[in-house]
Amino acid sequence: MRTTADWIRFCLSAGASALGNKRFLNCVWELTYRCNARCSMCSYWRSPSDPRDELTTRQVQTGLERVAEYGCRLVNFTGGEPTLRTDLVEIVAHASSLGMWVTTVTNGSLLTRERLGALKDAGLDSLLISLDSTDAATHDRLRGLPGVHE
Repeated sequence: MRTTADWIRFCLSAGASALGNKRFLNCVWELTYRCNARCSMCSYWRSPSDPRDELTTRQVQTGLERVAEYGCRLVNFTGGEPTLRTDLVEIVAHASSLGMWVTTVTNGSLLTRERLGALKDAGLDSLLISLDSTDAATHDRLRGLPGVHE
């Protein structure tokens, strides 16, 4: 978990970039094109990636190191559904160790208290859960995943 000092350091770094007329770089990283939902507004589930064709954990880590060298200070892991990656905790930990602010966007269906705790401990700073409606039936229908609203 980030401390107040971490938050201040992150804000100062972003401010210094802005004042120094440098870009504040962030990265949206699609870890997979696989998804367990069948959302009406998305097509990833129609042609999912084969896990064997996705970057390995080490390849993702190397990529993170490269974008960090270019000044990336924020990484947002998305997909498809990023929680389908069994190595998500390890990936989050590596990004966090590089000093990046780490977020992820998920449909939330594969999150458990244990996995949430592991992601938090790994350095996840922000978790965004897609919610299409406060009405459970509407949300589940749009996501094509019965029970996901719960």
